[in-house]
Amino acid sequence: MKIRWIFFLLLLFLFCSIGHGLKPVPSERPGISGKVTFIGKWPLNTGEVRVAVYKEYPPSSFLNISAFSDPLPLYVSETEYFIQLQPGVYKWVLVAWRSETQFWNPDNVLGYYKENPESINPSPVIVREKTSTKNINIVADFNNIKIAKR
Repeated sequence: MKIRWIFFLLLLFLFCSIGHGLKPVPSERPGISGKVTFIGKWPLNTGEVRVAVYKEYPPSSFLNISAFSDPLPLYVSETEYFIQLQPGVYKWVLVAWRSETQFWNPDNVLGYYKENPESINPSPVIVREKTSTKNINIVADFNNIKIAKR
């Protein structure tokens, strides 16, 4: 029995002395994360809401998207998101809405990331290797929808 304990302690010592020991190995993926806060009344015909990322602002085409989130939960006051991205500079991060019967439309941008809430221009976001850029928070205002049928 004493030999088992010595063997166990020896294995534990060896395991803890290699690499990171018992600590998890960092595996942060490059991308952005943050919170979307919804204000205004959700349209009953909401089909989808997503966060979209563009390399340029303004983009040459609204469909020239670098990446987009999974669909966000509907009819909530706020939610968190993460989008995996290649390292680089992204000049427009926005929240877009579409109805059940409509395709994505530039008139249905609910809001976009800006460091200064008083600014009318979006703020660029820098994504570095092996790290997530956090706190890319966006206020999504349903009063910004221009052509939605409520």
